Amino acid sequence: MRAKLELDLNDNQIIHSYTILKEFGNMSSATILFVLKEILNNGIKPGEKIIAVGFGPGISVDISLLTYA
Repeated sequence: MRAKLELDLNDNQIIHSYTILKEFGNMSSATILFVLKEILNNGIKPGEKIIAVGFGPGISVDISLLTYA
């Protein structure tokens, strides 16, 4: 996965994305909400950052950088 390499992420940092994709498949931009729920349900520490990137039909792209408080 190119984004993983470019952002220098390890497998543990993207496990929630893989879990949702394996269980539900690609749901386009809606996948982000499922991944966020998975992250919140499985522990995140205050101050940790989340990058959310979604691709929709055509060439629509959504990117958000969130910090958990």
